[in-house]
Amino acid sequence: MFVYNTRHMVNGNLMTIEDLADYLKVTRRTIYDWLKHNKVPALKLVGQWRFKKDKIDDWLDSSTKLTVNPVVRQAHHPEQSRRVDSQAQPH
Repeated sequence: MFVYNTRHMVNGNLMTIEDLADYLKVTRRTIYDWLKHNKVPALKLVGQWRFKKDKIDDWLDSSTKLTVNPVVRQAHHPEQSRRVDSQAQPH
């Protein structure tokens, strides 16, 4: 089980860009890219980005559901994947 060190979080709930990068194990550049494309829930307070941990966790949960479902569907119906592949290539 992963335990995140909350000593840098403001009030134990708001994270900075550095905190979020550490929490998600990504670079700060990735966080800035997500912010630029509105991909991550964020607040801008006095010109600085902040992230609510509960919103990030919800966002992760919803993102995981979106990316896992097609893989699970394909794993349960491998014959459909083969059929699509065989139709795509001429014999």
